[in-house]
Amino acid sequence: MKTHLIFSAALAAITMMLPSASLKAYNSKTEAAKFTLAPGDTASFPTNYVRVQTLLQTTVEFKSFQSFALGRGTEKTFAAGWIEITDTDVVIFGTELKTKTLEEDAWVVPGSKEANTVRERVAKEKERFPHGLDMRGVKKITVSINIGDIYADLMITTPKGAFTKVLNHWWSGGIPFVKNLGSKNISAELVFERKYADKPIWFMGDSYFNSTSKARWPYYMRMAGYTNWMADHLPGGNATQLLPCLKHDLEFGTPKIVVWGLLGNEPGDIGLEPNPNWMKAVTEFLAICKEKGITPVFILASSPGQNRQGKNNWIKENGYRYIDIPEFIVDHVDENGKCAWKDPSWLGEDKVHPTEEGAKIMWKAVERDLPELKTLN
Repeated sequence: MKTHLIFSAALAAITMMLPSASLKAYNSKTEAAKFTLAPGDTASFPTNYVRVQTLLQTTVEFKSFQSFALGRGTEKTFAAGWIEITDTDVVIFGTELKTKTLEEDAWVVPGSKEANTVRERVAKEKERFPHGLDMRGVKKITVSINIGDIYADLMITTPKGAFTKVLNHWWSGGIPFVKNLGSKNISAELVFERKYADKPIWFMGDSYFNSTSKARWPYYMRMAGYTNWMADHLPGGNATQLLPCLKHDLEFGTPKIVVWGLLGNEPGDIGLEPNPNWMKAVTEFLAICKEKGITPVFILASSPGQNRQGKNNWIKENGYRYIDIPEFIVDHVDENGKCAWKDPSWLGEDKVHPTEEGAKIMWKAVERDLPELKTLN
């Protein structure tokens, strides 16, 4: 589809545009800027993966209506998502992994283990529906995606009318952006709000952190009614990747506690020595906490497969607070530092992530070792 190809080409070389005008005042949890975008230009804010309890919005002005896009992430971002607004439709895109055969330059079944293949993340049209708005003569339009815990409310407003729709399972992360898909310059105000940036507890995490899946322990934290937290998390993400996100998040709030759940996606530890990349990022993380009066709390690694014991031992030996998930689920650690869980039914088919039952057990450890969930508001 033509708009898809135009969007893809621009995403390959996103550049940050300079604000062109002053803005009305927003609350301290919000970043906002106004841009002049030439055809094909994209304006964005720095990367973060705060997914739920956020607001993404743009107000676009033009001489006559032309298509534009609003969203999070790029084609190469896990769980990116964006919408394109045309004169008749709303088109929702996401990303997925496909396996490509190198000899034939053709797509094959995802997960193929054939030789000479490579897995690449690509954009895919997920849904398309008409908005029913008359765009003739429209020179200003506001589009907002107001994300809650699971659902997102889409609203499109013009001087002629409004359109609303609930988007199921909007779970996008990455750079907040707006893109000009038309043939003439547009003016675009971009707004992104972390609605829970003023909460006292923040979590920095990876694929173990997902408050919408029953097979992840944060789901049970949400179901228990706790709302005094914010999470910035990237499946597959590591400490080096998420540290810049934390730094940027801190421009919009300062929590009392940051829970660091990033122990699993760096290469394995070397004997009992923590992985040096992790150690470098954590040293900077702890310095930030000290400077800002934040209490750091670690989640001890428990995922099977690689040696994480160097990280776990370092945390304990240096007297830092930690959430001891291994106490609840790990049966033993072998001579190579790899752990085995007490009950095989707690571990999912991928042998990395928990099942629903395993996630419930993990939540017991978090609830016990992080009592501030009950006391901090």
